[in-house]
Amino acid sequence: MKLAFVMIVFQSDYVLEPCLRSALPFGKIYAAEGPVRFWQQRGYTRSTDGTLAILNRWNIPTVSGRWEEKTEQANAALSLVPRDTDFVFCLDSDEIWDARTLAHITNVLERGDVDSMSFRAYSFYGGFDYIMGGFEENFEVHRVMRYGQHFETHRPPTINAPDGRPWREHRHLDHDATDAMGMRFYHYSYVFPSQMDMTAKYYEALGG
Repeated sequence: MKLAFVMIVFQSDYVLEPCLRSALPFGKIYAAEGPVRFWQQRGYTRSTDGTLAILNRWNIPTVSGRWEEKTEQANAALSLVPRDTDFVFCLDSDEIWDARTLAHITNVLERGDVDSMSFRAYSFYGGFDYIMGGFEENFEVHRVMRYGQHFETHRPPTINAPDGRPWREHRHLDHDATDAMGMRFYHYSYVFPSQMDMTAKYYEALGG
């Protein structure tokens, strides 16, 4: 079973290296770096922090560019993935996956009876002493699906099966099932003020 991690990145140096370190023992990571149109309109042409230096230091195959939106950027990363790949793992730079969970995921995929997996997150808030509940606790995060050459959408990550339906409409383990199996990941989304500010501005411009 061949698993590939696909990642889109921009201004991500404060969380990127721990994310790479957690995933690389389980598969190769392929990245697309650069701003979408919203950030291009604010003067960016590439990441101006240490993102590219980190990707280079960890020898991550990367395509840099400027993208209309995140779906186009995700497809640029996907274009680097070898076609003999079995599963695509959509990895965000502000996530950490522990080795036990990733080993469990690969064991499930190797059984051959699952096409798609989603998860719950432990979402840190304001630091690492608090975890959010409520809507965050119930949010289904789509992460693993069988390989295809094209993402239909980035939000949520969607690759269609040969019948034209998303892989998650086939043999899917949802976030309730994976949570019951002891699989979650750690999400930094509400920890760093600069990250929260950038995320809020971007999604406000998209209409929420």
